[in-house]
Amino acid sequence: MEMRTVAGLALLEAERNGRCYAYPTDYPDLARIEASIQLSAQHDDGDVEGLKVDPDRYPAQDAYFSTGAAKGADFVQGMACLIDPRFEPMVERVLADEAAVASFHRLGEHLRSGGNVINAVPHGPLLDIGLLHATAYIALSRLGYEPKMGIVISHGISGRGKRFGEDLVCLADALDWACDKVWYVTPRTRNVRESTYVELVPGERITQHNAVVRLDIANTLDLGGYVITAAPSATSNRVKGGVHQIEPPTLGTLRLMSHPKTWIAIAAGRVLGAPTPSYSLLPDFSVLAGNGEQLIDQGKALIKTMCAEMNRIDAPTKYKVRR
Repeated sequence: MEMRTVAGLALLEAERNGRCYAYPTDYPDLARIEASIQLSAQHDDGDVEGLKVDPDRYPAQDAYFSTGAAKGADFVQGMACLIDPRFEPMVERVLADEAAVASFHRLGEHLRSGGNVINAVPHGPLLDIGLLHATAYIALSRLGYEPKMGIVISHGISGRGKRFGEDLVCLADALDWACDKVWYVTPRTRNVRESTYVELVPGERITQHNAVVRLDIANTLDLGGYVITAAPSATSNRVKGGVHQIEPPTLGTLRLMSHPKTWIAIAAGRVLGAPTPSYSLLPDFSVLAGNGEQLIDQGKALIKTMCAEMNRIDAPTKYKVRR
């Protein structure tokens, strides 16, 4: 492993399975990995399994981020169809929609000019977030663009696995197929604050972890040409009285998404568990900017818009902004 400094903090880097992983200097902390796995269990959708603490086998465990090369869109679509065979017809419907295609062309030209896109998707099961990410990647690729793809996801994903045939694949490894960059964050949400994870991992350590991730994301956005998928709401997929509760983003998340050449694209949709998979790319793109109060207001508007679109396209399920 080699050492370098990010955000004033030393980190370790190692090449593993064709990707470069960045780790804290006390890597691997087995107790921290176990706590992360327990925290991630709340994201289960009934089709994933818990993994053991095994950083040798699962290199994303206890990592800040990883860098590599996404596989081709055809491969990604094939794997997505193994998760849900209805994925391919959904993508075909998206590409047959003239308004959606026009929106993707606008995003593609923005990427070609050196801009970036935050692909803002609803919170939900980890697999569903991955499928919405794959939709954007495949659509842009089919339309002739070559985006760099990234995703911001909870570090707990390295503790969940999905079976592909007889193989149990770590969800973090599966995301690598569709990502040039993957950032593993510790959400500062109510779920985390009320979890046993914070009993083991000091708040200062969580702040340091996220600072390293935020700086690397900012450096990546400076490069341009990236689509970064994120579920910005400040909660996991909570359901109360049959209604999905979605909270506005935290200020930290909004600052992460705020960049002068980065558009925010809201992509509503749901695949897993939906009677019919749905996807909707809203045509209005924005740039987050301003002071803390202004960003908070913009974040509230973003989630309100996403909630309204989810209610429109996923009628059997109800969504509400949780205040």
